[in-house]
Order: sequence, then C-alpha cells, then structure tokens
Amino acid sequence: MTCDTRGSISSSRPSVESLLASVHTRWLDQVRRFVEPATLTTAGFWDRWSATRYLGDQFLDHFRLERAFLASIGYLLDAAEAVRLTERAERIEIIRDSLDQEGRLRGTGAAVAEETGALLLEVSTWCAEMELAVAGLRREMLFPETNALLDHLIASASLTAR
Repeated sequence: MTCDTRGSISSSRPSVESLLASVHTRWLDQVRRFVEPATLTTAGFWDRWSATRYLGDQFLDHFRLERAFLASIGYLLDAAEAVRLTERAERIEIIRDSLDQEGRLRGTGAAVAEETGALLLEVSTWCAEMELAVAGLRREMLFPETNALLDHLIASASLTAR
C-alpha cells in the first residue's frame, strides 16, 4: 500500500495570494519611504528629485516584473479583472512618466505633490486588486516560467526593502 502525500504537501505551501501579499507589503513600504516626502506641496527640489529617481529605477524595475507576472497569469483570471488590472497598470505608467518629467524641474512642487499622491493611491489599489485576483491560485497551477517570475518578484521585494 502506498501513501499519497501530495495533498498535504501542496496544502502546506503558501498560496500565490499570500506570497504576493508579502511582496506587496515590503514593496509598498519602500515606495512610501521614497515617495511620500514628495507628496507635500512644501517638498524641496531634492525630495522631488529623489522620488523621481527612485520611480525611474527601483520602482520601475519591480513594477515591470509585476506587469509581466500579470500578463503570465492572465489566462487564469476573470477577463474583466485582467482588463481592469491592465488598465490600472497603464494609469500608473502614465503618472510615473509624468512625474519623471516634472519631478526633476524647479517650481513644480504642487503638481508633483498631487501626482505623487495619486500614484501612491493607484499603486496601493493595484496591489490589493492583484492580490484579490490571484485568490485561489496555487503555485502548482502556474507554468514554470510564471513561477520563475513570481520568484523574481519575491527576490526583488526582498532586495529592495533595505
């Protein structure tokens, strides 16, 4: 007689949702740390410039992984959810691009503060919606390439949290 332990092994593995939630917690903490100073209308040039640099480098690198992960799981999601997440990601890109232009200029404090606040809200909402969208997904349901992307997301959030 053999014993099949696959059920107990897979049920002890963390869900995609819990992994993504952990990644998002660390990532959002970092985003806030670098970007929140620029949400103040009284923020100085260097606060805006630092936020802009972060958004163009570390943030963008991680966000591209997030978008690649979304694209790789799109077939597992409700079509309307996938479209909504893609549209929100595009809004985040538009705001980030605008901040990249304005955040390095003098005299843009009020506009940068407003856009930075909007970006923080969009990113927070997008993360929450992503976590809801992957509820019920388990790693064994994903293609190997998608699992590799998830591993990159986990590593990206771990490395940049410092």
